[in-house]
Amino acid sequence: MAENTRLKELATEIARLKNLLAEVCRIAEAMERHKRDLQNWMEHLTLREQDAENRFQTLESTLGSLLQTKTPPSTEPPPFQVHNVKLDFPRFDGTDVLQWIFKAEQFFNYYRTPDDQRLMIASIHLEKEVIPWATLFKLTQTSFVHDYYTQFTSLANRVQGITAEALLDCFVGGLKPDLKRDVIAQNPTSLLRCVSLAKLYEEKYIPRTRLPNTSYYPKTQATNTNPTTSQSIRSTPLPPLLPLPQSSTSSSHPKPNFIKKFTAAEMQLHRQKGLCFTCDEKFTMNHRCPNKQYFVLQVDEDVPIDVQHDPPEEIVEVEPPPIVEQHLSYNALKGSSGLGTMKFKGFINGMTVQVLLDSGSSTNFLQPRITHCLKLQVEPIPNFQVLVGNGNALVAEGVIKELQVKIQGHLLQLPVYLLPISGADLVLGAPWLATLGPHVSDYSSLSIKFYIGNKLVTLHGDNSSLPQPAQFNHFKRMCHTKGIAELFSLQVQSPPTIQDQWLDLPKNMEPEIVLTTPDRQQNHCIPLVEGANPVKVRPYKYPHSQKLQIAKMISEMLREGIIIPSTSPFSSPIILVRKKDDTWRFCTDYRALNAITVKNSFLIPTVDELLDELYGAQFFSKLDLRSGSSDID
Repeated sequence: MAENTRLKELATEIARLKNLLAEVCRIAEAMERHKRDLQNWMEHLTLREQDAENRFQTLESTLGSLLQTKTPPSTEPPPFQVHNVKLDFPRFDGTDVLQWIFKAEQFFNYYRTPDDQRLMIASIHLEKEVIPWATLFKLTQTSFVHDYYTQFTSLANRVQGITAEALLDCFVGGLKPDLKRDVIAQNPTSLLRCVSLAKLYEEKYIPRTRLPNTSYYPKTQATNTNPTTSQSIRSTPLPPLLPLPQSSTSSSHPKPNFIKKFTAAEMQLHRQKGLCFTCDEKFTMNHRCPNKQYFVLQVDEDVPIDVQHDPPEEIVEVEPPPIVEQHLSYNALKGSSGLGTMKFKGFINGMTVQVLLDSGSSTNFLQPRITHCLKLQVEPIPNFQVLVGNGNALVAEGVIKELQVKIQGHLLQLPVYLLPISGADLVLGAPWLATLGPHVSDYSSLSIKFYIGNKLVTLHGDNSSLPQPAQFNHFKRMCHTKGIAELFSLQVQSPPTIQDQWLDLPKNMEPEIVLTTPDRQQNHCIPLVEGANPVKVRPYKYPHSQKLQIAKMISEMLREGIIIPSTSPFSSPIILVRKKDDTWRFCTDYRALNAITVKNSFLIPTVDELLDELYGAQFFSKLDLRSGSSDID
């Protein structure tokens, strides 16, 4: 037994040693792989080191050759430094100009100062009244001549003691090289002539589309009240004073149009979205366009320029297109039926429309919302005014040359103009009747007969002139398409009844008068104290004989309208009081209600005041408690 246990332990130990040996073998193999990788990296680094060494040798040889070919150093002695000899640049305050120029030239020659830096150094050493000269001397043209001249003028006004010739030289020196060369060749004698020449040569080198709008109109044009003449003068371009070079940019970049034009579809879209026609933002009553611009016009003096140019062309006055005036009858404007009109039901691209035949209209008109719904092609038409029957003038929004309308199975093709009419969607005027040729119109039977080719066509008008009731979906569609022109609300009111006058009553009237409570304009309310709950008192116990009398009196008051059935949470008991004539008085116990009622105080009049108020009275009456006894507690 002991031997078997010993053998098992030995077998277990042998298995553990085998596992350790296998693990050691794996580690040895991994170390061998790492060793091979390190050898490969060492070989790669050795190659890179050799490559870098070769490059350094090549660079060293190149630098050596460059140093050998370098020019020998100058034999002139180096100049002294400014800080060593304490040599300062002379300052200029506007006096002794020749002496300052001599010292400045000596300074520049001694230090061999480049020409492009001399102006900068000289402007730094200006003082007193000549300080603005530095800004003026450094000013150069960066954009157009007009902008450069404006900046130069603003600086020249601040300068004192400088001659006109110096200002002219300073202005020419700040121009661009191309303009400076051409202006110097003309030898201008004044600053204004120099500016004019610079603007002319600028038009030669720069396309017109890039020039700023610096032109102005003479005062004679500004005071002219004739819009036709002013428009013709401005619309005709003047010939250039110098020949323009052939440039492809002038043809590829047309002159921008600053007038914003809208088509009928765009105008309809702006109206639906409530946008401004200028800035395309939401339009309100207090709307102001954010892109509003203000322009300043600066007028230069006219200087005669001896420049040869072509003779001016004759100005041809371009007359505006004549305003076409048409007329529309009042029936067609409001869509109402009258003498000389007929109504039909038509279809445009499957959409039902109301067609009105009106011989009093000068052309055919269509509601613009129809074009928006059907997305029809609309062409713009300028200056087309329509005089309507109410005396106003409307402007047509566009024209459709060929509109196809189907009426009672017959297809018609006609031109129409867009006009915001109400009632009918399409108005057929006299021009459409003229295209039919001979035709027969019977307005009594509401029919029209005409020929289309060799076929006789008869159109029957709609006899029903009363409006048809509309449903909610119809109103919703009309609101979406803006088809509602006017909306009225009708309410039936019964005439007020005339109350009989008491003086007109007959003398032999019955003693029993049925009194009814008339309608009042206001309802009386009883104010209660704050936080009070509704009063509900249990009824008293009545004898059997009184119950019958109470039921009889309540039925009588209900029949006469003195009281009405009520579901109010307030309830007060009643009590019967016997009179002297053995009749009963109907009384209500309001003591619980009076306890929570706000007490109103009134002034008690004296007897003298009552007698004074009765002065001049002709009729007197006394109160019969029979009609109001139930309201007295």
